[in-house]
Amino acid sequence: MKLRNTVVFASLSTLFLAGCNMAVPPPTAGTTNIPAATEAAVTAPQPTAEHIFNFDPFGISVGFNYPAGYTQGVTDQFMPVYVPNAPYEIAYPQHASIVFTGYNGDTANISSTGIRIFLTSEVNAIAPDDVTKLNAVLAGQLDQRADFPHLAGAGSLIDAQATLLPFQSGNGYRFLILRKFDASALSGTSMTYLYQGLSQDGQYMISFITNVDAPFISDLVTGQAFNSDDEATSYKNQLNDRLNTADPNQFNPPLTTLDALVLSIVIIQK
Repeated sequence: MKLRNTVVFASLSTLFLAGCNMAVPPPTAGTTNIPAATEAAVTAPQPTAEHIFNFDPFGISVGFNYPAGYTQGVTDQFMPVYVPNAPYEIAYPQHASIVFTGYNGDTANISSTGIRIFLTSEVNAIAPDDVTKLNAVLAGQLDQRADFPHLAGAGSLIDAQATLLPFQSGNGYRFLILRKFDASALSGTSMTYLYQGLSQDGQYMISFITNVDAPFISDLVTGQAFNSDDEATSYKNQLNDRLNTADPNQFNPPLTTLDALVLSIVIIQK
């Protein structure tokens, strides 16, 4: 599926404007000798965030801003290794974790609402295809999307609202996804908003995961098993077309709110 919107990524840089050494003409009657002006160096503002958390094992700080309307409250922790809690999970490498308690309560699994930062080299060791696909998307091969951490399910029923989206320290994309283990229609209107990003230096992979609700697809919630591949394909197309043409503010939380949070994320190397 092609991405619907393309965001031009703005890279932070520092501009140095050097003054010019201009020859000053000799003074003449009725004139004032004015030396050439030297322009001061201009430094671009450094990326900042209102809420910053330190993760010393990675030598980084991670920050973000709460967008308007987003429930506040987090717990931050450096996770040495994520131990699988279910047969379909894998052991994820050490990572920085910022979990949003307003959306999770006491839940603390790998797919809880939150921001996670992994070392790209360590992701490569367990899921090399995911990093390859992320780089492929950023290079313009827009049909190579992957989910990391891996969401439960054998196949994707929802794959919609895909959009390129930068964060303060790099580039990435977000999309809506719902995986299922069986071939059947929706049993609810909830799905996953998933952001996958890569820092500008390629050292860090970022993931932001949360749930969103789409009440406008309630008529498609039947839970019925599909009787054929054609029926499954027709249903999936209808569902994703409905999601793709929806206004971002029809979702709860609005996709614009979640995008604003992603845009604010920054990785600061110490």
